Amino acid sequence: MMHRQQLLSRAGRWCPAWAVWQAMWWTQSHFVVAVVGVVWASPDHVLLLRHSYRPRYPWGLPTGWVRAGETPETALLREIREESGLHLPGPLHPLGSALPRPRHLELGFWIDSGLEAGEAGAAGLAGTPSADGEVLAAGWYRTGHWPGPLMAGQEAWIARARRARQEAGRLA
Repeated sequence: MMHRQQLLSRAGRWCPAWAVWQAMWWTQSHFVVAVVGVVWASPDHVLLLRHSYRPRYPWGLPTGWVRAGETPETALLREIREESGLHLPGPLHPLGSALPRPRHLELGFWIDSGLEAGEAGAAGLAGTPSADGEVLAAGWYRTGHWPGPLMAGQEAWIARARRARQEAGRLA
């Protein structure tokens, strides 16, 4: 019995490219890809957003979908800018991936905002809603001192980012 990959490989030799693409599309799993970012203000404050569409767990990290043709890094920087108004040049540091639900892939990153905790509040973020109404408030919170319960899995992303920052020598 021939396996799916072997069949597609053989078909690719004599089928037009569009037919091979269609065969791959219909025989492979599909995923939505999301990005999640832990944005730090030194020494130990994290950017949290109060989302309008999550009434049970409104507070959380900047997140969003990766659009067609976008890299995950570009998508996350766009989401941070759209949701908080904060323009960050990078670099983004990868944290890994997670599958919180079937066919839902999350890619995590951390980034230093370059702001001190005191400056972060003065950066105009705290209480600033997004123009589209998706985010009702934004603020910097000391790790573990959240304004409310976070969405499932987000404390794990923050813990990963904290360890990664320690390993990179960015956190005492």
